[in-house]
Amino acid sequence: MEQYNVSPRVYDHSPQNHHIPFQIKLPLQIGILIHQDDPVWTFNEVMEGVNLAQFLKVSKLGREPYNPFMMLKVILFSEMLGGMSYRELENACKNDIRFMFLAQEQTPSHNTFKNFVNDRLLLNIHEIFLTINEYLIKTNHINMDELYIDGTKVEANANKYTFVWKKVASRTRDRRLSDTLTIFDTLIKDYRFNIIYDELSIEVIDHVVSQIIHRLIEDDIELVYGQGKRKTPLQRLLDKLVNYLYQLYSCIEKITICGEDRNSYSKTDHDATMMHMKEDYYGGTNLFKAGYNVQLGVSDEFIMHASVIQDRNDQKSLIPFLKQYQEMYHLTPEKIVADSGYGSYDNYMYLTLQHRKLYIKFHQYSREKSAKYKRQIYKRNNWKRVKDNQYLCPQNHHTQLINEYENTKGLYTRINFTLSTLKCDKCPVKKMCTDSKGHRNITYNPILEEFQDEVRKNLSGEEGKRLKDNRSYQSEGAFAQLKSKHGKERFRRRGLKSVTLEMLLSCIGYNLMKHHNKKTVH
Repeated sequence: MEQYNVSPRVYDHSPQNHHIPFQIKLPLQIGILIHQDDPVWTFNEVMEGVNLAQFLKVSKLGREPYNPFMMLKVILFSEMLGGMSYRELENACKNDIRFMFLAQEQTPSHNTFKNFVNDRLLLNIHEIFLTINEYLIKTNHINMDELYIDGTKVEANANKYTFVWKKVASRTRDRRLSDTLTIFDTLIKDYRFNIIYDELSIEVIDHVVSQIIHRLIEDDIELVYGQGKRKTPLQRLLDKLVNYLYQLYSCIEKITICGEDRNSYSKTDHDATMMHMKEDYYGGTNLFKAGYNVQLGVSDEFIMHASVIQDRNDQKSLIPFLKQYQEMYHLTPEKIVADSGYGSYDNYMYLTLQHRKLYIKFHQYSREKSAKYKRQIYKRNNWKRVKDNQYLCPQNHHTQLINEYENTKGLYTRINFTLSTLKCDKCPVKKMCTDSKGHRNITYNPILEEFQDEVRKNLSGEEGKRLKDNRSYQSEGAFAQLKSKHGKERFRRRGLKSVTLEMLLSCIGYNLMKHHNKKTVH
């Protein structure tokens, strides 16, 4: 029987013989294929209406690989859709018709996007954010008289159990300095070292270590290490001193990283501060997690200002936030609304000096309205105020002024008054009123009381109720959108500058999509 050699068919996939099994259709303009209601058209309209070229100066070192304005459009449109990684951007420029349209059918690599963001946007992101906002303000007629402020804690891109505490470093430093002084006393008494210093420092310890090494060399004493080797007493002192010196270097470095305003940081991200957060993946142990405090200012559902701070407390962030807002827009909103986390003497005083009404709740605002709180007659806020500097306790005893003192810890000096009835020793309900062995003293600040009375008056009216409702769905709603659609439950980047860049890019994308939605509705 005749045999046949059957070989498999080999297809030639070379570019010269590449066969497209479809007929080419005209036109080749890719933008015609995009639906007219797609967000890309609204985005492109905004980009053509603002001048962002001033923030994208061409490098003098050589020819630009890609048009920087095109790169910026691709990145901002991705943020408008919720944000993408650099590799997802690279893939979108090859496969997504909208990104192909914006990129002019060019395909930058993920490294190109990364270098562009780090080299161009990191320094100019605030100006880009402001320029786009100015266009949106004119187009949407945003009411700048009302500003709703809120803050939330966002987890940093840091590993677990990497926290460093400033207090622990300070205590360790003090112990090591005390131990060093003990060694110095031994060296002076037993070995007759001449150690002279005005203040104990690392330089002094380093100099003493050099003296000990020089003494060992002079006495021809060999330094020994390892099992079975007996060290001399002087070498033991040297080893302890060197160990203390390394620990002091480490402690001083940790304290320097924390700075004056922070008490902790993460080893993975030195700019992140350890904070309590709502989500706890440590198994209910409620441990601290590295994070940042994000502040947003919203007007007419648009994010007008955003800042990332390292302080866990919202109270100290309000005044710097408003000053930054004033530098950006050259105005201060007439009505500034925030929750009780911002209610403090300094914030109320600042707004009063700016001739603004107070719409910021204080700490006990919501609680003092409850029936349970009103039944607690021994709380000072439930005591009847007779006149200035005088209260009437539940036993109808008038308070009197004991002393007054200045509190200078805040931005504005406040004068507090200490009041007491001086009749608590014979009062039959003293145990229910106070745990003090003597008389019960209460602190009273008349200016703060006036601020709180004004807050109660402003928020109880129709205008105050409207502002409270708007704050709930505008500022908190903006955070909900950023966390759910933009993935801002945890930052991707590390470092305060990079995290601020990431947050502002998301805010730009949020505002652009909000502009598109309002435009589509109208």
